[in-house]
Amino acid sequence: MFDLANKVAIVTGASSGVGRATALLLARRGAAVVLNARHAGPLEEVVHAIRARDGRAGAVAGDVTDPATHERLVAAAQDFGGWTSPSIMPAWWDPWSRWRGWRRPRGRRYWR
Repeated sequence: MFDLANKVAIVTGASSGVGRATALLLARRGAAVVLNARHAGPLEEVVHAIRARDGRAGAVAGDVTDPATHERLVAAAQDFGGWTSPSIMPAWWDPWSRWRGWRRPRGRRYWR
């Protein structure tokens, strides 16, 4: 299929459902994955599952609507030796905007 060796992926919502399945698939294809979800416990289970198959994974628990979480995700991706490609995340969050004067969308939180 496709090889993601030497790629780094950020996956939000990675503790369950489609996010978890996506993280596991990306890791099986060779990507290092940085996983995000609000709760650390279920997230660590996914990290353990990936590492048990000799994959590379890290976790950043936190609210994806919080800019501090974005900073930690970017830093974790860089710790794996590269920039994120691909990134699986909410459509409104652009990790590259950190270098273009990112501002949080006004008005409301997207998830409750």
